[in-house]
Amino acid sequence: MVPFQSYIIVGAISAFIAFGSAWQIQGWRYGSIINEQKAEAAKVLVEATEAARANEKAAAERANKIEVQYVEQKDRNSKLLALYPLSFTSAGEFCGCGCGMPGGSETGVSPNESTGSELSAITSEFLRNLAYRCDEAATYAVACKQWADSVK
Repeated sequence: MVPFQSYIIVGAISAFIAFGSAWQIQGWRYGSIINEQKAEAAKVLVEATEAARANEKAAAERANKIEVQYVEQKDRNSKLLALYPLSFTSAGEFCGCGCGMPGGSETGVSPNESTGSELSAITSEFLRNLAYRCDEAATYAVACKQWADSVK
């Protein structure tokens, strides 16, 4: 007769082997799943990298095209400004203060040196800026008209 203790030892060894086998099989199974997921992640990473490079290249091409158009338009505007001097500052002599106002007044004092209130200085600065912007708008209007005439 086999003692009871032998059954316990055989059962423990069998349980250990079964547990180890199950552990190993699960490791193989999950190892293959993990490898598949790694391969899929690597594929997605490559696709995303290629897409990002394509987007970066397209953005660089667009930026280059815009830069070229900007330079061309700037050159056209410079040529138009040379052809059509619309600036208020080209009306004659200046007072020398850099404000663009015609030189001298009846009092012989430049507008920036006048003894007027602070509000009048702010107002005159606003009007000078407004006149400058009107000059620019007129220049662009002439450019647009010439472009429209050339397209016809």
